[in-house]
Amino acid sequence: MMRFQLAMVPGGTSVQDAIAETIDSDKSGLLVQRPQGDLRLVHFKNLVNAAASGLTSLDDVEAEPVLDVVTIPDAEHKVAVRSSGRRFGFGGERDGTADLLSISESFALPYTTASTGVRCQRPNKPPTIPPRDWYHYYPPNTRDPVSPNQCRLCGANVP
Repeated sequence: MMRFQLAMVPGGTSVQDAIAETIDSDKSGLLVQRPQGDLRLVHFKNLVNAAASGLTSLDDVEAEPVLDVVTIPDAEHKVAVRSSGRRFGFGGERDGTADLLSISESFALPYTTASTGVRCQRPNKPPTIPPRDWYHYYPPNTRDPVSPNQCRLCGANVP
């Protein structure tokens, strides 16, 4: 069993914002909380594929179901998740970050490693502007083949 943390977003979040959240969190996954307590784990590659296909809703993105184990004693989490037929459990949320567990480290690692996405390094971000409204994210934006390390939208460096 492996415990880990990922950013948590509401189900109404757009695919574009979910991509940015994943890049900003320096992980490859995030937890989507849909109505009626439906929890889904979404991988960065599925977000990128959805955006490339023109999908805008997180409801249309391929995701892994997550069992809510908040009310179950810690010692029983793994058994509860495994017996439900799922691979992941949700242990709670704090400040927009989900506490998760996986029945196997091999299932969790793809979500906890850094994504392949980056954002431009546009300087002088005003403190009142959220990162998603200032930086440009790659993907969903595509790099210029002639100048791949320069933002197509503002000219800043793209790592």
